[in-house]
Amino acid sequence: RFLYNWGLQVKKDAWENEKRRIGYNELAKMYRDMRNNDPEKAWLREVNSRVQEYALRNLDTAFKNFFRGFGYPRFKSKYDYRRSAQSDSYGACKINFEAKTVDFAGICRAIPVVIDREFYGTPKMFTFEITPSGEYYVSITVEYEGELPTPVPITEETTIGLDLNIVNLAYTSNAEITDNPQYYERELKRLARLQRKLSRREKGGKNRN
Repeated sequence: RFLYNWGLQVKKDAWENEKRRIGYNELAKMYRDMRNNDPEKAWLREVNSRVQEYALRNLDTAFKNFFRGFGYPRFKSKYDYRRSAQSDSYGACKINFEAKTVDFAGICRAIPVVIDREFYGTPKMFTFEITPSGEYYVSITVEYEGELPTPVPITEETTIGLDLNIVNLAYTSNAEITDNPQYYERELKRLARLQRKLSRREKGGKNRN
């Protein structure tokens, strides 16, 4: 977020003050100079540079989209719903399949993860995301040069239709009904119960928080 906003401010100032456009290469050079020589920004060296440069690439893409008729890039807020980072460097993200942990670019280390499958091939892109609830997700794009599996033929006997709706979660073409789990209503009741519990505790007390 810091580098994206920094780059956006630099490009904005250059246009407003000098009527000059700053491209990705010039902005990346300014970033490297700041990273290596500015003592107040020494903390930038704690994070993999490829991850930081990708934030500038995303900004460059946002401006290209703007010139194609989309909205002007906006500054990112720490209150944004989701936070993410990307890298095309394998050294920026390391996955330990045995320990089931992931390290990402010096941002976080040995984070326990649930790995749904072990990938094969050459990793090309990593997207690391943190949700507001504190959950971490890593998406990995892999280039695989082996033989592709044979597609399973689609037949009427192995195919069903699904109708998703609000009352029930799904109806199928073979007359099966899946009930709506109603997670939202259930969590609302749980929230109300916790709020009543909190209201009975003394403000400022050690059990309040």
